[in-house]
Amino acid sequence: MKMKRPSSHLQTGMLLLCMVVLLIATSMLTVEYHCTEMDRKLARIMVFSEEADMKSAASAVDAALEQWEQSRRWLQLFVPRQSVAELNTGFAKLQPLAQAKNDELASECAALRAMLCWVGEQY
Repeated sequence: MKMKRPSSHLQTGMLLLCMVVLLIATSMLTVEYHCTEMDRKLARIMVFSEEADMKSAASAVDAALEQWEQSRRWLQLFVPRQSVAELNTGFAKLQPLAQAKNDELASECAALRAMLCWVGEQY
């Protein structure tokens, strides 16, 4: 008795299902990676800011903004625009705060870290 080959529709359906699962897993890992990287950068800025080492804080802000430009491109693929726009607004505030040696730099970083944590958990 010969076994029938699975129908091409079944094979196509299974292939599509595997692709969807792979896409979901990839998007989750990408969002988590970029949120974690940005969280590390912000934590570093906060340490310098709390130690009143504003020169190092300004340098860390520059590094964080460079990383943000890369991360923003990826996050825009998987995260709603409004969330990315809110994060972008927060990151735009960092450089002026660092240049002005403003005490609010650490609190702005804390707010951004909270937003990143929320984005990472939601998506």
